[in-house]
Amino acid sequence: MKKLPRLSAFIFLFSCCISCSADTANKQPVIPLSVDHVETHRVGDHLVRVIQHNMELLPQINLELLSVPAVSLIDSIAIDSIQLDGKKRRFSDSSGVFVEGITIENNSIQIKLDYYFSDEDAAMVNCSVRISDTLQPPECSKE
Repeated sequence: MKKLPRLSAFIFLFSCCISCSADTANKQPVIPLSVDHVETHRVGDHLVRVIQHNMELLPQINLELLSVPAVSLIDSIAIDSIQLDGKKRRFSDSSGVFVEGITIENNSIQIKLDYYFSDEDAAMVNCSVRISDTLQPPECSKE
């Protein structure tokens, strides 16, 4: 009779372990594998979240404007192309785009890109995204 409680405890523990492993077996990662870096900054009355992706896996930068104190999404943009010298330049059509730096200055996000054009040489490109009640499209120029 004394072995029965131990056997019951073993079965209970074993079933808990199986249910835990079965619960996590079908789940996807919470953060996509393409995400390389995430930063959050305070800008005026808002928070700005900058999500950098591995540019070889998913060539884009996501920006999110969040309200505070009850954090909720106000606006977001996915930057996967830029307007430069009157042409739309898609990151995926380039020979490579690398984020050299992202900074917050006053009410704008400054993005510095090392851009390898498919039809030209490489260039350093500076982009600015103005922050108001929404996120504006990036304004870019070569250095």
